[in-house]
Amino acid sequence: MNNPPEKEPKKKSIVLISFLILVILVILLISLFVYQVLNIKDYSEVYEQRIATGEIVDPITKYGLLFQNMNDVWEVGRDLIVNTLLGDKRIILEKNFPDINLEDLEKEFIEYAAIKLKLYNLQEIPFTSIKPKIQIIVDQRDYFIEVSKGELFVSRGFIDNPDLTLRTSYEEIFKMINNEDYIQESFSSGKSTFELTDNYFVLFSKGYLNLYKELESYF
Repeated sequence: MNNPPEKEPKKKSIVLISFLILVILVILLISLFVYQVLNIKDYSEVYEQRIATGEIVDPITKYGLLFQNMNDVWEVGRDLIVNTLLGDKRIILEKNFPDINLEDLEKEFIEYAAIKLKLYNLQEIPFTSIKPKIQIIVDQRDYFIEVSKGELFVSRGFIDNPDLTLRTSYEEIFKMINNEDYIQESFSSGKSTFELTDNYFVLFSKGYLNLYKELESYF
């Protein structure tokens, strides 16, 4: 009488094959993840073209802006009063934009500064919808930026657990937009500062390490 075939070796083979397939899939996913992180899409040419064609214009040129002390005299345009750490200041609009308000103007300032810092090259964590989050503090007003597929979305207020916090002032923004070479002086002097999260996975996966190298060059 023949003995029934043993099932145990067959079960072990199935388990081993399943495990090997799982390991291969994990390796493929990790490889794809690392590839996407190391090959982040660069939107610099897109933004350079948008600036060259006039689609994007710095707000100082667009509105004819001046940044002044309260007791300075101006002859043309209207003024917006801003509260800074050094007291009230005045932003003069020499061109006629009667509907523009301070918050709209600030958003344009912040977006343009973000473009100059190339924040558009940050990305969502691969295989997720977790966007880069940047807190911007200009004097005593708070904004945040979220980045998605090369587009910058500026909103008023605070955002939880930002990846990056940038602090600056109206005066520094004016100087940096008027003269890009001043960016280095602004950060190296401490008049503008940045602070990155200590979550290295976030920094790596969202592309902040490239940004950090660029910001680090200002010191």
